[in-house]
Amino acid sequence: MTYQTDEQLVREIQEGNILAFETIVKRYQSRLWHFVRRITPREGVAEEVVQDALLHFYRTIDRVDATRKVSSYLYVIARNAAVSRIRQEKKVVRLNDLEIPVDDETVFDQFSRVENKEKVARTLRQLPTSYRRVIKMFYFDELSYEEISRTLKVPVNTVRTNIRRAKLQLKNFLNL
Repeated sequence: MTYQTDEQLVREIQEGNILAFETIVKRYQSRLWHFVRRITPREGVAEEVVQDALLHFYRTIDRVDATRKVSSYLYVIARNAAVSRIRQEKKVVRLNDLEIPVDDETVFDQFSRVENKEKVARTLRQLPTSYRRVIKMFYFDELSYEEISRTLKVPVNTVRTNIRRAKLQLKNFLNL
């Protein structure tokens, strides 16, 4: 089997040769994964981003200029997919991430973030004191179960149970 350049493979993909696309995937999948991992530290997200980027490349193959470097296209697509994924994840409000640093934040985004934060704060106030205390210590003060146990002078299993029950109540209050 002879080595084919990326440009030759692109032309073949454009002509409908799926095996040429497989060759591109084998050639770049690992490189793209390492590149994306520098943008997003979560391994599973990096894998999904690379798959999305390769799929996007395949779907838009008719717009790819076969005379240009294929790697450039792939890296730009992968970077854009990773950035899009990060932006999507920033819109999700989690107890661990109430203070979300947001770049290029619009007034609407700022309002939504503040509104979500206030909704979570109101919901936390609805919890019984024992649950609210362990949630605050675990998520906001970032104490371990053991540290909470020592501070409150209760068994570790009680801390675990209270956190689990508090999370269930929060889920019900927030209709998730």
